[in-house]
Amino acid sequence: MVAPMQTELVQTGRVKGGAVRQMLLWLEKEFDEARLSNLRRALEGHGHEDLNADLPAFGILSSRWYSASLFRAFCDELIRKLTRQEAQRLAKTAGNAALERSLGMFHRMLLRRIASPELHRRFAQRLWNAHFDTGRVDVELPAPGRSIVRYRQWTSHHRFMCDMCTASDIVIYGAMGLRDVEVKQLSCIDDGDDDCAHLVTWRI
Repeated sequence: MVAPMQTELVQTGRVKGGAVRQMLLWLEKEFDEARLSNLRRALEGHGHEDLNADLPAFGILSSRWYSASLFRAFCDELIRKLTRQEAQRLAKTAGNAALERSLGMFHRMLLRRIASPELHRRFAQRLWNAHFDTGRVDVELPAPGRSIVRYRQWTSHHRFMCDMCTASDIVIYGAMGLRDVEVKQLSCIDDGDDDCAHLVTWRI
């Protein structure tokens, strides 16, 4: 079973609805009503005026900021009965399905024309700030076909969201036109590490 999150970071911060809305819409199609009911109950009691469990994506709006505690409660319930490996698979499947839905044809064409690992390194923090209001992102390019992405001081961290961010680079780097993109987690603060990091590789 997945252990409860263990971290010394003060659990603060906000998450943009756009970071999770498409994933929630995907879950509503994939999960049965019993499992969705458990997720709805996990969201109750947070008191956000825009939250409505009877609306699509539980009423989460892409343009609004929400307390990270809301999504930590949701993620805790989402992976409560899953092994670590099962939780990672769900994060990859749900996260990539959500990103595929949100990354339209125009953005794919733009990524293929101007995006590159070098530009990703340059603008990673700006992209991150559009979804989370805490955390620092550093991108290293240690060798051709390799990128290391590190998250530090991410106080709204949750292991499932961390897994989703890791898996999302399969889609993002693939949309750049890179081939055979793979990711591998290198560290996570829930394991006692100083940061969360993952390795991205692709075929040259």
